[in-house]
Amino acid sequence: MKQALVIVPLLAALSFGAGCRTVNKHVSKGFDYFQQLNYKEAELEFLKAIEDDKDDPYAQLNLGALYQATGRPQKAIELYLKVLERSEEHTSELQSH
Repeated sequence: MKQALVIVPLLAALSFGAGCRTVNKHVSKGFDYFQQLNYKEAELEFLKAIEDDKDDPYAQLNLGALYQATGRPQKAIELYLKVLERSEEHTSELQSH
C-alpha cells in the first residue's frame, strides 16, 4: 500500500506537466515547513493555498503527502484522486481544442 501512495502523487504531477501553473506562495511556505517536519504549520499553509484556489494541484498534492506522512492515508488518497480526476479533465479539454 505504501508503494501505491508514493506512485500516485508522482503520476499526478507528471500528468499535469511542469510549468502549467505558478506555485502559490502558501504552497511554497508549506513545503518549507513540511521539509522541516513542522507538519502543523505546513498543513495550515497548504489549506490556505487551497482556500485561495480550490483546484491548485500543488497544494492538494503536498497536503496529500502531509496527510500520508502523518498517518492519515484515507485523506491523502482522496486528495490524490481529486488531482488525478482534474488532470484527466484538463487533458481532455486540451485534446478537444
